[in-house]
Amino acid sequence: MAKVLYIDERPAERGDMLLRLLAAGYEAVGAENGQSGLATAVRDRPDLVLCQSEMSGMSGLDVVRQLRDASKECEATLFILLSEEQNQDIREQHIKQGADDSLPNSMHFDLLNRDIASRLRIVERQTQRRERELITLYNALRKQMDMLKNELSAITAPPILEKPELADRDTFTRIATERLKAAHLNGAEAQLTLIEVPGLDALANSAGDASAKKLLADIGELLSSQAGEGAGLLEKDRFGLVHGEDVDDKDLRRSLDQLIHDSGLDTKGITAAIAPVALSADSLSPEEAARALIFAVNKFAEQGRANFTIANLQEGIAACIEDTVSRITSLRGNINGKHIELHFQPIVDLTSREPHHYEALARFPGGASPYDTIVFAEQVGMAQELDLAICQKIIEFVEENSLEITPVEVAMNLSAQSIESSVFISILRKMLAKLGNNRKQVLLEITESVQIKDYEAVSRTVQHLRQDGLRICLDDFGAGDSNFNYLRMFEVDFVKIDGVYVRDVMRSKRDQAFIRSIARLCKEIGVRTVAEFVEDEKQAGSLKNLGVDLGQGYLFGKPSAKLL
Repeated sequence: MAKVLYIDERPAERGDMLLRLLAAGYEAVGAENGQSGLATAVRDRPDLVLCQSEMSGMSGLDVVRQLRDASKECEATLFILLSEEQNQDIREQHIKQGADDSLPNSMHFDLLNRDIASRLRIVERQTQRRERELITLYNALRKQMDMLKNELSAITAPPILEKPELADRDTFTRIATERLKAAHLNGAEAQLTLIEVPGLDALANSAGDASAKKLLADIGELLSSQAGEGAGLLEKDRFGLVHGEDVDDKDLRRSLDQLIHDSGLDTKGITAAIAPVALSADSLSPEEAARALIFAVNKFAEQGRANFTIANLQEGIAACIEDTVSRITSLRGNINGKHIELHFQPIVDLTSREPHHYEALARFPGGASPYDTIVFAEQVGMAQELDLAICQKIIEFVEENSLEITPVEVAMNLSAQSIESSVFISILRKMLAKLGNNRKQVLLEITESVQIKDYEAVSRTVQHLRQDGLRICLDDFGAGDSNFNYLRMFEVDFVKIDGVYVRDVMRSKRDQAFIRSIARLCKEIGVRTVAEFVEDEKQAGSLKNLGVDLGQGYLFGKPSAKLL
């Protein structure tokens, strides 16, 4: 997926272009002025920069010149200037001063897209050729270095070196992703081997420190000799290798078993299980294929034999990857085909028992679990696409519902990944702007399935959204470690108390104290509280007495395609 940076100081036009680029299949990034565009280009290294030539402060030509002259990171980037006035003299002047082309703003997007796609294909072919040449050169140099090492070892004593440490899981997944993409680029098959040594962890714990450390170090040295930096320790008894075609899995298993046998430890019944895995899916981009494989690797690392037994490790991993690819393809089909439906659950005032607003909940074809689907989207990097698709459905509903005599207010959920993305927020604000004053009918619920990294940036985003007329709710309050930081950093209108405290409110004094404290704190800072999973009258009465304002749960209505 090509990355395009669009620089335009006009917010509405910038948002519109980013939306069009995303819809056309590009990874789109926006910048609000020349200075911001410079920083973004150096940081993100886009394949193409589209830049308005006429901007206050730093012009489009200034941006191009500075990136051409000072930035090695962007030396392979294409630069196209867009201008209101366009003729042959202006175009030649722009090209002479560093731009690859200069086009009119009035150019229809379909024509612009064809021009961009054609240029990127040419650059991609040139890049692929250069990368193949570099890989050939690297392999030749590596071969010469190996020969030199062998010659030196014949005449000198080998140096005493510390045995290499294996990469941790995060480092391994990063390296694996890079190598898998490079393999796809060069037309090679992605080679990955997953290894489990059941009982290794227990063996290491029962043995003396020196013996256990030596065995683990010997295993690490063996795996590193096969894949270099592409060898990783995924869990205490599970390993991963991403490598070329020269690794023989049977020899590797024999070598591992020999190390275990020669360790001098009580290794009866302990043997290595190895699963060589290849991934090729024509329906996925290289990025999505890498996501699918890494998702399966993480699942293997976390669950090991709970999912994959020794006897069927290879078949289990292959099936897991096949399932992951299928789920990505299905999710993309649901997003592109607009197959997602909305169900609405009422949130009522605990005093008047009148609906205050409704939460819009996504429902997927075939009865797929909404929670599992959303978590999966986050894990494979599709959360923003999914959130945008759901938001669009909700906006369409609000537009229709605004014609009713008494329009309702609707809450939509956003993941932490989406709320942290400036491009996503820019597109969302443009979508919501079409509602005009009816934006006041929309609430945004921020969930914490993935922890927010940049509190200050999200705080600014929340302020902008509230200035647009939207109200903000912190969802599942009390379930995550960062909730109180969110409440301190973000100016919000509602807090939804996690259902784990509500379920036991009639029996647990601790849960009652927690809810009472949250309700009191929120009242003092002007934030209203919502309790979810309210299922009977006793719960509702207790929550009201504890100071909670609103309730949501089966007592008041199950999620339904129609408003209750």
